[in-house]
Amino acid sequence: ILQRVETNRGQLQRINGRLSLAQAKIERLKGIKKAI
Repeated sequence: ILQRVETNRGQLQRINGRLSLAQAKIERLKGIKKAI
């Protein structure tokens, strides 16, 4: 059971990382649009 929890936690961290990266990209695009 512990092993399964660890793998789930790893997957969640990976998903959170991707989400934060996507958000950073969106924020950067918004900043570029504002600059123009």
